[in-house]
Amino acid sequence: MIRLIAVSANEKVYRTGPVPELETPVYLFPGSEVHFQLTIVPEEEYRNAALRLTGGPAARGASMRRVGFVPSVTDASPAHDDYYVIREDHLYPDVLESFDPSHMHGPGGCHQTVFVTVKDRESIPVGRHTLTARFFNDGKVVARARITLIKMPEPLPPQRCILTHWMHYDAFVQQHHVRLFTRDFYRLFASYLGWAAACGQNMLLVPLFTPAFDTQIGGERETAQLLDIREAAPGQYTFDFRRTNEFIAFARAHGMQYLEMPPFFTQWGAKHAPKILVRDTRGRLRRRFGWDTDALSEEYRSFLRQLLEALHENLCRIGMEENTFYHISDEPNLEQYEQYMACKDFIRPLIGRSRMLDACSELEFAGRNEREYSVCSVATVDRYITAGVRPLCTYYCCGPVNGHFTNRFLSMPLARTSVLGLQMYRYDMALFLHWGFNFYNSFLSRRPICPYNTTDADGMFTGGDAFIVYPDYAGFGANPSLRLMAMGEGMRLFRMLALLEEKEGREAALAFLDAEGVRGLTEYPTETGWLDRLTARLASRLYPDA
Repeated sequence: MIRLIAVSANEKVYRTGPVPELETPVYLFPGSEVHFQLTIVPEEEYRNAALRLTGGPAARGASMRRVGFVPSVTDASPAHDDYYVIREDHLYPDVLESFDPSHMHGPGGCHQTVFVTVKDRESIPVGRHTLTARFFNDGKVVARARITLIKMPEPLPPQRCILTHWMHYDAFVQQHHVRLFTRDFYRLFASYLGWAAACGQNMLLVPLFTPAFDTQIGGERETAQLLDIREAAPGQYTFDFRRTNEFIAFARAHGMQYLEMPPFFTQWGAKHAPKILVRDTRGRLRRRFGWDTDALSEEYRSFLRQLLEALHENLCRIGMEENTFYHISDEPNLEQYEQYMACKDFIRPLIGRSRMLDACSELEFAGRNEREYSVCSVATVDRYITAGVRPLCTYYCCGPVNGHFTNRFLSMPLARTSVLGLQMYRYDMALFLHWGFNFYNSFLSRRPICPYNTTDADGMFTGGDAFIVYPDYAGFGANPSLRLMAMGEGMRLFRMLALLEEKEGREAALAFLDAEGVRGLTEYPTETGWLDRLTARLASRLYPDA
């Protein structure tokens, strides 16, 4: 016997065990897309099978990806809370891979799940639709599942918060064997940017020079520098922005509305300059600045003055001055306060109406005005709220691992990732930042890893922390993950609440969250299916007749 079960896109289905059946409709807003899953539960082997979806124009526009499993040996720390699913086999459903649904096979006793995406089309009428999935074995229908899809009458408002995950450009070279910023790179990059936009990302890290992130002190990562710099005379520099502007134009064409420049000083202390390559007077490309450069040396400050003047003029010319953010140094602590602030005070007057952005969880680092975005950990947001810090921004990185804080580890339920959108709406957060869109390196970037085998940066981070897409070696692009889709669902819920605010006011939207039990950063429901029920009630609140 073979069964076919419709499952929410907000739930994980493991290789064995219970399958949580979808109990609510799925809601498609004009101009967007919606997801669900189909799980094949076989008691017997199947080899000549197919999966088909019918139900009018909604079904004809659907696409399918197979849910693949990846290992996570570091499932969580010993201090983790009870809102995890720790598997004895350390295998977790995550990667969404291309496959042919007309040629399927699988063993008995092991679930196989397919992730289905329905994109809106003008031919899909507003209202209720029934989609029918049929599973064929040897040409005969052996199992069916039905899904109710409701097309809503009006689109969601634009996303008003900023979402960024850092792209790691050395990963493109190491995983796909392309030269950076070539035609082949941009073919590849389009796929990665497409999936970034799918999860709500609208800001992109620009590798003006090689970003000084996650690098061993004294070590180097693969060079990823867009900007062509020449030393015309000792201490005098010229800057060619042609490649940079090509990169920016490509990113904007693929949905990126905001830019962030890499840190001008090294991570965890702002003590040195990042690796910056410069052509000397004879045209030879050399590392001009790096670990041997004091951050506040007159030589480096003179270079930065010239660079920032030229960069500011270029950003104004292409209309991106006010949508660009500058990093000083990532994650300084209080022992490094004076050094960090000295670097920040040097940069501040040189960037015009652009903004500043850094992960700084200690309240002492909080920005002084609306153009200084200090991004605090989800574990310290309460301090920033109490102090009235605006704009309010947050991030998570490696933790916190307990207390029901949102995160995106492989061993967490997907709803724990998606709840971020509800919480960002509740606290009117301006920005969320994460350090790893595609960090396919070991800890401190000592070596590249295979993300299908190693999901924890060689045992340093909890599985899933370092990336939410996988390299698609066969398709020359990226494969998304369930966790990326969960992040996108969180942003969709944020926009649904924004639509409720437009109709009934912000107080009504906050009261809705209170009634649903989403009352804080650690206080929200955790039972199976809670997010689908909340979504259904929110959709009914928006359109009672839908």
